[in-house]
Amino acid sequence: MAEVKKTKGTPGVTAPVAPPQTQAVANPEVVNWEQYSGTDTGFENVQQSDLGIPFLTILQSKSAEIDRTHKDYATKKIEGAQAGDIINTVTRQVVAKVDKEKINVIPAFYEKTYVEWKPNRGGLVKVHRDPKILEEVTGKTEKNESILRNGNLLLETASFYVMVDDEQSTQALINMTQTQLKKARLWLNLALGIKVGPSRINPPLFSHIYTLSTVIERKDNNAWYGWNIQVGPSVSSRETVDEAIAIGKRVRIASAPKHAEITNGSDEVPM
Repeated sequence: MAEVKKTKGTPGVTAPVAPPQTQAVANPEVVNWEQYSGTDTGFENVQQSDLGIPFLTILQSKSAEIDRTHKDYATKKIEGAQAGDIINTVTRQVVAKVDKEKINVIPAFYEKTYVEWKPNRGGLVKVHRDPKILEEVTGKTEKNESILRNGNLLLETASFYVMVDDEQSTQALINMTQTQLKKARLWLNLALGIKVGPSRINPPLFSHIYTLSTVIERKDNNAWYGWNIQVGPSVSSRETVDEAIAIGKRVRIASAPKHAEITNGSDEVPM
């Protein structure tokens, strides 16, 4: 506690005596990393292909991250995770807990692809962007998965390239297949239903923030967690708009004929 003394001329009133000032001394051993925020950082040659694809996905009861009987549980488990949680597959972190949390994203670009898998989801074969691959479909499995002439499976996939509305503006990919294709159509209809300005025009896909959470869905005796999508406030940052446009340009380049397919073993993603 600071020492007090009588204030001259004001009986009974005391004032604190200021403690002695300590002069700050710069420590020459401490590195100021802000001076290295431009060039010569060592990251100059790092490309997106050198990093993992950041997917946002919903954990199901049989997901390897939480199902102890799954063959990959030992390497993929996420402590504290449970069915219905939304995770980032690269950071392996839960970004929204089921029934408790939501995540806000800005969709930068939408793309429909056709993902070819080995039987029983034995591994990714190829991501097709040309719908002509549908001409190779010869039948359906009991799970309504398309069977190709070569015996592999083909899943129609709705892909949303998003920016997570967080401090890092994390970029990620949300893939919707099978039962979640209707959620993709809902998301697109929500976006197309937005009208702004005196002329009531439809703004770009990235004009608004969307709140995502999970909800239990059921059909017959089956139950699973699906996406719940709600329209949020409009985007006010010009920097965010510019980044969304840049993401869209990268996706369009990747969709060009010479880049139209992603083969197994490639982590290339236009983010």
